[in-house]
Amino acid sequence: MSDLAFITLICGTLIFVWNIGMALWPQGTAAFVGAFPRHVWAGRILAAADILWSAWLLLQMRFAWVDAHQILVYAAVPVAFVLVILFVDDLLAARALGGFMLLVPLPMLESAFVHPCMSRLVMTTFAYLLAIFGIVLVWSPFKLRQWTERWIRREPIARAVGVVGLIVGSVMLVLGWRVY
Repeated sequence: MSDLAFITLICGTLIFVWNIGMALWPQGTAAFVGAFPRHVWAGRILAAADILWSAWLLLQMRFAWVDAHQILVYAAVPVAFVLVILFVDDLLAARALGGFMLLVPLPMLESAFVHPCMSRLVMTTFAYLLAIFGIVLVWSPFKLRQWTERWIRREPIARAVGVVGLIVGSVMLVLGWRVY
């Protein structure tokens, strides 16, 4: 199994599972999505994952200064986490989700770059869309509420979005199993 197949299967599974909930229980999903941007623990967990992943990437890049001062990177991780929790606590979950959306495309693009199949462009496009949405969420996290507010409160529209998400997740699962 190639790296691209593995990443595609993970993305497809996550999208499929999330959209099953949206298609079957739109009211419960609406309550979760409405409360998510200000959810304290979701923000802290996602921020911790973002900071740890960023530090790991920094250590993997092999910059001369970072190699010489690795202990500072290890010391900066908890300090950065505490500073983020203290000073960026408003809408932290939405911001941290945006940060996660900025980190996820890197392995996608690295694995898609070396894959010979032209359908790799599906995952490349998905990765760039994630990066764009991530930039917007980090820059202005209130946009998450504005984007979701229009359709999440109306049950038929939320179900339709869930069905579209199920189709997208299914396509990714098929690509991961059969193509890549």
